[in-house]
Amino acid sequence: MLSKHSSTSGLRAKKASLLLGTCLLFLGITATLFGQGSEGRITGTVTDQSGAAIPNANVTVTDVQRGTARQLNTDGAGGYNAPNLTPSNYSIKVEFMGFRTFERKDIALSVGQELTINASLQPGQQSETITVTGEPPPINTTSAVLGGTLQPGTIQELPLNGRNFMNLLELRPGVTIVPGGGAWTQTTNGLRPEHNVYILDGITAMEPLGGQSTINSVSLAGDAASLLPIDSIQEFATQQNPKAEFGWKPGSITSIALKSGTNDFHGTASAYGRSDATDARNGFLLGDGQKQEVTLKNWGGSLGGPIKKDKLFFYGSYEQQDYQLGNAYQTNVPSLGNLQSACNAAKNAGSLSPTSLKMAGLDANCARTSGYSIFDLDPTSFVRGTGNAVSANLPTTYKVKGMLGKTDYNINEKNILNAKVLLRQPRWNGGEFAEHHPALLASHGRGRYSLLRRAVELHRDIGPVQ
Repeated sequence: MLSKHSSTSGLRAKKASLLLGTCLLFLGITATLFGQGSEGRITGTVTDQSGAAIPNANVTVTDVQRGTARQLNTDGAGGYNAPNLTPSNYSIKVEFMGFRTFERKDIALSVGQELTINASLQPGQQSETITVTGEPPPINTTSAVLGGTLQPGTIQELPLNGRNFMNLLELRPGVTIVPGGGAWTQTTNGLRPEHNVYILDGITAMEPLGGQSTINSVSLAGDAASLLPIDSIQEFATQQNPKAEFGWKPGSITSIALKSGTNDFHGTASAYGRSDATDARNGFLLGDGQKQEVTLKNWGGSLGGPIKKDKLFFYGSYEQQDYQLGNAYQTNVPSLGNLQSACNAAKNAGSLSPTSLKMAGLDANCARTSGYSIFDLDPTSFVRGTGNAVSANLPTTYKVKGMLGKTDYNINEKNILNAKVLLRQPRWNGGEFAEHHPALLASHGRGRYSLLRRAVELHRDIGPVQ
C-alpha cells in the first residue's frame, strides 16, 4: 500500500512539473512576441570588400534620442538581427579587427518596420571610421506587406476633423471611410468595419462585443467617446495584407506607436475653437432672436523627458473637447385658445377627464389655472410662429477628456520595462429633455473616469547566437 501511494505521488509530481515547465515555456515565448505590433527590426550582413562574410563582428545599434545601445555579434554568415526596437532615429556602428570602423547615421525606423542595413568593411586601422550619411531611405526587401506609415509631421499638419486619427486611415491603400462618416465606417477592401484590428503600442485595443477599437471609440455625441490625445501619437502604420502573425481578422492592421520620453525635454500645447457669433440664423427657427448654438473648444498639451538620462524616461499628454450643438426643428403645439376650444367641446359632450385637465393646466370650466401645463413653452428655447407652429433650439452638450501617462525604463541592452495608462471621461447630456429626466442623463453620460487600457510590458530581445 505504501509503495502504491508513493508511486501515485511521484506521478502527480511529474505531471505538475511538466505543467509548470509548459507554462514557463509558453510565458517565455509570449514575452518575446509581446509588443510585436509597434516595434521594428533592423537586420543586415557584414562583409569585406570581396563580399565574403565577416563572422563575430561587433555591431552596436544605438537609439539616438534615448541614448540606449544594443551590442550584437554577427553570426557565421555575417548576419545580425536587432528585433523589438522602439520606433526612433538610430545609428549603427560595425567594428572588426583589421578593418576600419563602419558607421551609418540617421536611420529612421517607423512603427512595425523592418530595415536591412548592410555594411561593407574596408581594410585599415580600427580607429579610422567611415561614416555613411545622406543616403536615400533603405528599401524594404524583407516583406511584401502592402500598407504605409503616417509620420508625426503628417499627423500634426494635415487638417484633421475632431483631431481624431481614425479620419486619416483612408490615406492608406485599400482603406475607405463611408461618405458622411459616422460610427463604424472604416472599411478595408470592402470588408466589414469590425474586421479591422487596432494595436496600441503592442496591445490589442479591441472590445469583445462589437469587435471595434477601444481607442477613439464611438460616442453618443461628438466625435469619440475614448479620446487618445493626438499629440501622444508618434506615428501609425496600416497593413492591408498582413503577415500570418496578425492573422486574427481579414481586414487591415493599424498599429499605433505612442511617444516616449527622451534625453531632451519636449512638449506641445494647442488650443482650437469655433464660435457661432457670425453664423446666420437657421432657416427652421422662426424667432428673430433664435440662433442655433454651435461652439467647440479643443485644447491640450504634452510633456516628456528624462528622469534619469539614458535610463528612465516619462511622458504624459492631455486633451479635452467641449461641444455644444443646438438642435433646430419645427413642430406644432396647440395654443391656449385651441386647448380651451377642445375642452369646451369635450365638456359639452360630457366626457371631461380630471387627469387631462390637470396636464393641460385647465379647470373644470376650461379656464387656465396657475398650475403646470405640458403645453407651456420656455421662451428661451421655444418661439411660437403663425398658428400652432413652434420652433425649438435644444442644445446638446458633450465633453470628453483623454489622458495618457507613460514611463520607459531601460534595464539593460536586452530588457526594457514599459508601463502606460490611458484614461478617458466622456460626459453627455441631451439638452433640456435630459435636464427634466435625470434617469436618462445618468444612464447615458455622466461617466466616471474609467481605466481604458493599462499595461506593463517586459520586452526581452533574443538575437542570433553569440
